[in-house]
Amino acid sequence: MFKKLRIEFFFISRLFRDNLVLYFPQYIKNRFFVTYLLKRLSKFEYEVDDKIELHSLCQKSDLWMLACSLESFLYHSGLHPKIVIHDDGSIDDETTMLIESKFSGLKVLCKKKADELIKNFPGMTEKVISYRNNGHIMMMEFMDIFLLSKTENVIVYDSDMLFFKKPEEVINFFKDGSGLDALISPQNGAYDLKMDESYSKQYGLLAKRVGYMNPGLIIYKKEAITFDRFLEYFDHTTRNVEDYFVGMTAWGCLVSQVNFEILPLEKYILKGRPDVNTIMKHFTSPRRHELYAYGIDMIKSIKYDSQNSQK
Repeated sequence: MFKKLRIEFFFISRLFRDNLVLYFPQYIKNRFFVTYLLKRLSKFEYEVDDKIELHSLCQKSDLWMLACSLESFLYHSGLHPKIVIHDDGSIDDETTMLIESKFSGLKVLCKKKADELIKNFPGMTEKVISYRNNGHIMMMEFMDIFLLSKTENVIVYDSDMLFFKKPEEVINFFKDGSGLDALISPQNGAYDLKMDESYSKQYGLLAKRVGYMNPGLIIYKKEAITFDRFLEYFDHTTRNVEDYFVGMTAWGCLVSQVNFEILPLEKYILKGRPDVNTIMKHFTSPRRHELYAYGIDMIKSIKYDSQNSQK
C-alpha cells in the first residue's frame, strides 16, 4: 500500500512540475475508473489476420490504458492482429470476460496456464526457468511472448504507448519485399547491456546500437529468431536475475542478430509532447502521468475528429 501511495504522489507531483495541473480531472478519470471506462468502451470489431499476433503483458489496473493504446494502434495502422494479453496474475475472470468482449480475436492468457506451458516447453532448461520464476516481471514478458507466440509475424507491445498517426514503417514491414526480419522502437540514450565480452564481439552489439533499442514495440518474423539463440542469451548475460533491464537487453540482443531497423526517434518518441511529426509516444514510467492527463483524451479526440470529417 505504501508503495502504491508513493507512486501516486510521484505522478501527481509531476502534474504540478510539468504544468499539467489543469489536466488533473482527466488524470483522475483515466487513472482510477478503469472498470467503468472499459464497460463503456465500444467494441473494436474486425476480421482477424491469422498471420499476425500482438502480445502484451498487462496487470488489471492498466487494462484501460492498454485498451486505449490498442484502439489507437488498430485505428491508425489498419492492421488486424490476433491479440493476446498476458496476465501478470492480477486479472480476474470477470475482467477477462470484459476486456475480451471489446476487441475481435482478443484472448487473455492467464498466468497459471502460462506457467504450465513454460514449465513443459520442449528444451527448456532449469536455468531459464529460474530466471522466469525468480526474476523481474520483464523477464516473464520476454520469455512468455517469445516462446508462446505462434504466428508468422509477432508484435511485442507495451501497454503504455499511444499512436497519433499512421505508422507507415510498421505497415510497410508486412508488405512483400520489405526485406526486414524485425523492427524495434528507439531509446533516447544508451544503457549498459552487461553482456560478456565474447558474446558482445560475436554479435557486434556495440556497432548495432543495441543499447539504443527499447522493446516497447517490436515487430518480428517468428522464424527469424531461433530457440537456440534464445537459450544462448542466458549463458552470456551478467545481469542479476532481478534486474529490470534483463528482459529489455534480451530482446535487443536477439533482434540484433537478424535483419532489423530501429524506428526513427523523431517519430516514435519517449520524451516531449506529441507534435505534427509524432506517430507514437511511449509513456514510460517517469512520464506515465502524461498518458492519463492528456494522452488518452488526445488520441480519442483525433479519432473522433477524423470520423466526423469523413461524414
